Amino acid sequence: MVLTDIPDSFPPFDARETLSRATESDWRYVFAEVDMLGRERRWSDLGALRSAAGERSAKPHIAVRERIENLAAADVAGMSALAEWIAVEAVEEERRGELADRLAQAHAWPLIAAAGFRDDVLLLAAHARVLRREDLSADTAALGAARHAAERGDPLGRLSLAPLPLERAAWLPLFTAEGASWTLPFGAHVEGLTPVVASETHLAVQPLSRESIPAFTHWAIALAATGRPAGAGSPAAAAGAFAALAAEAAREAAATRVRETTPAEAWAYLFCAAFAGDAGPRRSAGRARLAAWQTLAALAEFPPEAADFGRFAPESAWWLLDVEGPWFGRKARDAALVGRFDAHWAAVAATERA
Repeated sequence: MVLTDIPDSFPPFDARETLSRATESDWRYVFAEVDMLGRERRWSDLGALRSAAGERSAKPHIAVRERIENLAAADVAGMSALAEWIAVEAVEEERRGELADRLAQAHAWPLIAAAGFRDDVLLLAAHARVLRREDLSADTAALGAARHAAERGDPLGRLSLAPLPLERAAWLPLFTAEGASWTLPFGAHVEGLTPVVASETHLAVQPLSRESIPAFTHWAIALAATGRPAGAGSPAAAAGAFAALAAEAAREAAATRVRETTPAEAWAYLFCAAFAGDAGPRRSAGRARLAAWQTLAALAEFPPEAADFGRFAPESAWWLLDVEGPWFGRKARDAALVGRFDAHWAAVAATERA
């Protein structure tokens, strides 16, 4: 038997009485009640509990609200309730993004589009589905949400709603009711890195501003630069280009290891950096997708208009580096990447050190 939200089939539910059973240090009863109501798909009762929890801004109350929203996002019937709950609320960007990512993980696009979500959530969910190889370039609901975003001056509204060739290798998180987990591609644990001695490389360095590499704006320390001439494409030349362009990060390096990678993996590396930077709020998949393309455009010295994304990157070669030096924090999320284009090199370095 499928349980549905039929209020008369259950005893009267008192949301405030449920919250009152929590002690300052023990909210297990409330969360157990939330999970039970979720299993029974009692969205009206969960909506009442969510409203009651919203009357206070303490962390446990916020956690109750988010647990309810997470359960609703994972359920076909619950999606419509969630869309109604947040329709006119001031939901922070980070939370909108997480809800959109949860929707995209749990449901195909037609179900999401039919649930009645506001345009900002709908567009983020659309891009998260595009990263799962769903082509929405002719979908009326997705195009409508994108048009409204573009009218507001949001560059996400101009980003393609079709999967782009480089996006095959994106790392996407796994969401549960309690949180999210995923495997990060950063740091010395990356397989296949080969020790090299950097060749001497003379480049006229052009530093890039922090704003031009949005994939790394949420990292504690980040720098990027481009330079000419292009030079050869060996691992030693790549390490040399990195040392010349990211001199501060490469200074006093005890060892440098390099692995050649593909343009698709380089894009995925930027996407993951944009998604998971710990020095600021976590981005949604849609915002991380945009930030990865904007960063790649800056490194490629390509005009950053969204309509042009995807045209330039296949004409590049890329290397991942692990640099043992004092600039890096030697944590799991140190990042070093260098690319060679037709006429120039580009490098980016970032660390999450305090």
